Amino acid sequence: MRKIYLFLVGYLFFDEICSLFFTILNIDIDPTSDISLYVYLKIFYGLISVIYCLTKIIIERKTTSFFIVIFMLTMLLIILLFITSMRYSNTPISRSTLITLGYLIPFFILCGVIIPKIDLEKISIRIPYIILSLFVSGMIGIVIPNIQGETVNSLNGFTYQNTSYFFSMGFLLTLIHLLKNSQRERIRIRTYFYTFLLIFFLVLSFIGGGKGALVTNIFAFSLYSFYSKITLKRFLYIIFCCVIGYLVILNISNKNIELYSGIERALSFLSLDMQTLWDNSSGRESIYNITIGLISQKPILGWGIGSSNFTILRSYPHNLFLEILLDGGIVYFLIFLAAISSTLSTLYRKAKNDLCYIFILSCFLFDFLSLQFSGSYLFGNYFFWFGLLLNIYILFFGNKIRSYEEVSHI
Repeated sequence: MRKIYLFLVGYLFFDEICSLFFTILNIDIDPTSDISLYVYLKIFYGLISVIYCLTKIIIERKTTSFFIVIFMLTMLLIILLFITSMRYSNTPISRSTLITLGYLIPFFILCGVIIPKIDLEKISIRIPYIILSLFVSGMIGIVIPNIQGETVNSLNGFTYQNTSYFFSMGFLLTLIHLLKNSQRERIRIRTYFYTFLLIFFLVLSFIGGGKGALVTNIFAFSLYSFYSKITLKRFLYIIFCCVIGYLVILNISNKNIELYSGIERALSFLSLDMQTLWDNSSGRESIYNITIGLISQKPILGWGIGSSNFTILRSYPHNLFLEILLDGGIVYFLIFLAAISSTLSTLYRKAKNDLCYIFILSCFLFDFLSLQFSGSYLFGNYFFWFGLLLNIYILFFGNKIRSYEEVSHI
């Protein structure tokens, strides 16, 4: 059973782990290419995961009703993707369809196998390893090159937006780990280390220049404040970390004009001037306008699942709700809205007395927020999908999810 948890953690933090290896091995690839080492690795990882899961089912000679339901939903998704591909490209498996299949289908099958037997604590105990991997990536990939005089604001093989989200995730995970250890033995050196990590991840998330990272950082701090029943002392501690991080950012930006422009782009989200927002939106205004125009043409049932690459957009809309409306119209949107609302309600209820659910809820919301600015729900964002599938199991197949991180102080 231990191997299947490693497969799951590998999926949930696939990008963060890839960034570590790409950085250490100094592998530089085109992050915008549909055919790259990253794509091949992800599809290969999915293939291995499927083989392992199916082998496990064959050996055990049994499965669960939850797996059967997830498998049927997966087949439905495949059929809908094929229909969309045939409608617009006259081929059942276009490049974008193949990538979606390689990214999502194996993960669904993995979740169908593991969720009925899952122990969430076995996922959350891997948090320190992910924090460490992000720290190493940041030091080798960004900090050291900039100290040596280079101008680097992204990790090997990833865009500056991806890089910003990686370190924003590091900021969130550090706060969650701080929350987990808040009532344990207080070691002063550990507090100093947490302080350093928070400042480190905060600074690097802004150096990347992604605006979404600002939102996810604010969200991470707000969530931590809510669940820790934050005291004035701890509030001032986090504010201190943010102030120090901001001063470091100012010092860096004053020495390098290129890094300054990235930081200015990230902080532009705080502006109340709409023109400033759109000027720093990396072309989002035109993308949103085109998407809204396409939605208005087929508002009820949309253009088809995964259709954005077949329209004049030639890419995804960089906003979850717009992409859902484009794919399936109002009908699909209402289904997703109900699923997301239900998942938030379930995870929030569970998180009242269980730290593992705080972790899942935090990462689910992190992916949900990031999808409002960048990325496609069909190309990964595994915590988003994991939260939705976990909610299906809790609501319809039982409430017996094992987790031992109960917290009486919440």
